[in-house]
Amino acid sequence: MSDEQPPSGPDRDPGARAPQPSGSRPPRLVQPSPGAPPVQIADGYDTPRYAPPPPPRGWGSPRQLPPGPGPAGSGPDPRPRALAITALVLAVVGVLVAFLPVLGFLTGLLLLAGLVCALITLVSPRQGGKGLGIAALVTSVLGGVVAVAVVLISVFFVGLGGLWGMGGESRPAESIPSPPAQDERVYGAAEAPLVLESAAAPLPNDDDVWWYTVIVDNPNADAVFEDALVDLELTNADGGVVAITSDYVSLYPGTSAISGYFLAVPSDAPGTDVTVGLPPAEDGRLLDAEELGALVVSDVQTTTDEIGTTVTGTATVTSAVAPAYPAVTVVARDATGTIIAAQWHPLEPGGDPSSPFEVVFYEPLPTDATVEVYPSL
Repeated sequence: MSDEQPPSGPDRDPGARAPQPSGSRPPRLVQPSPGAPPVQIADGYDTPRYAPPPPPRGWGSPRQLPPGPGPAGSGPDPRPRALAITALVLAVVGVLVAFLPVLGFLTGLLLLAGLVCALITLVSPRQGGKGLGIAALVTSVLGGVVAVAVVLISVFFVGLGGLWGMGGESRPAESIPSPPAQDERVYGAAEAPLVLESAAAPLPNDDDVWWYTVIVDNPNADAVFEDALVDLELTNADGGVVAITSDYVSLYPGTSAISGYFLAVPSDAPGTDVTVGLPPAEDGRLLDAEELGALVVSDVQTTTDEIGTTVTGTATVTSAVAPAYPAVTVVARDATGTIIAAQWHPLEPGGDPSSPFEVVFYEPLPTDATVEVYPSL
């Protein structure tokens, strides 16, 4: 083996590799474990160099705290305090309103709302402002006590003022008004009202609506059938009922007329007669002296033009007490005396005893037709 040494100094080739000592191996890369980065092994060593493991955590090592409010003095509580503030505001306002007894209902609502909000603040772990919640709870309870005390004091002074106004004496018995007297009206007429005549016919432009009129006589000179229910049936030639209706009327002494309409009359079974159910005699009320009288019609005139036939006149109430809802019914007859039309017309209630009226038949009446005017009360 030669003892020749490689040149050194400026005569050394920079690209030449230094000779390796005898028995040594070049560095190599070793992967300690699957997935770990490779580690270079130094000359003459077969094991990789590892960083020293971290020291075990002992009793004195710091412990990481969970997120949330820290210990006292570590910082402000991040939880919301809006509910606690609301509870305190409601409680304070409720206490202020409690001193006004006329607003007792509002006081109760405010204090109850403040109490509920305070309890939620104290119970819920997500709500902050526990101190405000306690203050709101105490204020709500005190406000309730104040409200009750104010109401009791107000009632006491109101009662004391009432006794003071009465002079401290009880109200004399003679100053207490007596109950109203019982109704002294006498019922029971001598005879029941009678149907003198009836008629019905379809309207000119509507076959399923029929007008009707019934002439009734009350033979009792001193009795009236007030607000009596009258049932009417439209029957055909076979006696079958094809339409029904009802009305409330007042039948004063003498002859009067009832007028109205039958609705939804079938066209395949036309009516021919009107059946009327009148009140019995015991429903008649005996009239007082100031109620005795009649509805007198005068100055009846008839005019026919291209529009129709117009009937005018004057109705006069002769009794001291006028009917509540006076009206008249104008009945038209043809030359044979058959009723061919009827119209109802209200009068001015509670006004002048004499009231003019005007009734228009939009289908002109025959030239030989006659008209009659009846009270309809």
